[in-house]
Amino acid sequence: MKKLAALCASIITTASMLTVSAGTITNLYNTGVNDSGNPLGNGTVGDPHYTLVNVPNGSIQDVLVRTAIGGYPIPPYVADDTISAWIGPNNDNQLDGPVGHYDYRTTFTVLGMDSAATSIKGQFSSDNGFVNILLNGHSMGIFNTSDVLYYTWTSFSIGANSPFVSGENTLDFIVNNDDGPTALRVEMQEANAAQPLSPSSVPDHGLNLFWVISVFGTVFVLGSPNTLLSRGGVFQKTTPGSCRTN
Repeated sequence: MKKLAALCASIITTASMLTVSAGTITNLYNTGVNDSGNPLGNGTVGDPHYTLVNVPNGSIQDVLVRTAIGGYPIPPYVADDTISAWIGPNNDNQLDGPVGHYDYRTTFTVLGMDSAATSIKGQFSSDNGFVNILLNGHSMGIFNTSDVLYYTWTSFSIGANSPFVSGENTLDFIVNNDDGPTALRVEMQEANAAQPLSPSSVPDHGLNLFWVISVFGTVFVLGSPNTLLSRGGVFQKTTPGSCRTN
């Protein structure tokens, strides 16, 4: 019994160190910035991270970066800051464009991480109404039909279990233009993913042990590590709890 108790303690200690490593997605950018995250200058043609993949007839797809130094439409658009800039179709210096939907796309990577545990939070402003956010072509049901969204920020959140994929992901921000200038501003505030453990990383103590995890801070032994992981389970950091054999 002493040996079993010692082994059990060893397993619980090991389990308490098994953790889902939180990671930040580093290639998800705000609008109108360079690779260092600094706003591009007013009048810069092209955004290195966002492209216009669909525009109404009569508009070109080139993107123009705009800041307050260029005047209208900033203000009344949300004022400049140090982490993003407005972007819109490069039809003219005031970002004018025909009526219709403008689809701005950016890409980011979820690599070696658990796509089911990935989440993104941020805020956007647009002229005019905001039609939707698409994650890998799937609607996130995020919209705001106000014609004056450009006065302020609107928060958005894409939670875990959304259709993220391992590898390259696409994120589309679709804006409706009623008339005149049209533009988009996006600031990412949080982008996280968890790295799952592989079955090979879990030690095998040679017993038919019920292993596992707890979201409430206690280790509960539920099943073998290989079985748990093959069913989509992940280990979370826990404090020592209980252990039993079968």
